[in-house]
Amino acid sequence: MPKGLASDPMNDTYWVYTDQALYEIVIKDEDRDVWRAKLDLGEFEDALRYSKVIGRKEKPCGDRPLISISAES
Repeated sequence: MPKGLASDPMNDTYWVYTDQALYEIVIKDEDRDVWRAKLDLGEFEDALRYSKVIGRKEKPCGDRPLISISAES
């Protein structure tokens, strides 16, 4: 069982300690999936702002366009 938790704001890490061990917790890329949550909420502009992959912003479906419009006569 953990005995305590300490933070190190200088190095952006956290420490969990028990009677027998000491663990360092490093949080990286915490906002990695924020774009997906925004997309699920229908907040499309925010989702685009949080997206980090430029190619996905330009071509969300690979090489296929997001919307395909064809004129039928």
